[in-house]
Amino acid sequence: RLEKILIDLCEKTDYKGSRNVPNMLQHILRCQLISYDIYNLTLQLIKIANRGVHGEIVDNEYLSFSEKTYPVIISKLEEAQSNLHYLRCRKCGFAGYTTQDGVCPKCGEYEFE
Repeated sequence: RLEKILIDLCEKTDYKGSRNVPNMLQHILRCQLISYDIYNLTLQLIKIANRGVHGEIVDNEYLSFSEKTYPVIISKLEEAQSNLHYLRCRKCGFAGYTTQDGVCPKCGEYEFE
């Protein structure tokens, strides 16, 4: 679910890089869709998950951290998704997603099709 949301955010923000989680996270951080805290929490969660996936024993403290942070991370990513609005600008022709509801990110126009 985490990766699916990241892919959706990246597709809507014209990301052209590889589909690995750290790179996608960096992109949505640069787009200011998430805070630096959520970025760091997600990286920590991914490191813990990778350890488990690759057969390492994961301490209960790490499992507890993961159980607490995962819902917070998902909530913030879903919030980022809901903050993206599709628009088509009559003035400059921009068509895409923006976090500024009703404002073209390319020319600053307020009227849309």
